[in-house]
Amino acid sequence: MQQLELPFDESMITYKIVRFTFDDSTENRTVMRGLTLEEAQEHCQRDDTHEEGVWFDGYTEDES
Repeated sequence: MQQLELPFDESMITYKIVRFTFDDSTENRTVMRGLTLEEAQEHCQRDDTHEEGVWFDGYTEDES
């Protein structure tokens, strides 16, 4: 049986925002899901998405 290969569509990829902390005793946590790449990048560039030396928001591909 031949396997059907679907074309790759980048618009199907979604991203999540993860709050990363510099404190090893605090676990990183997901704060948003289902974003486009542009939305995730815009979020992470805002001034209110980090506290220097304490935490920052980053994004990664949402695989769930």
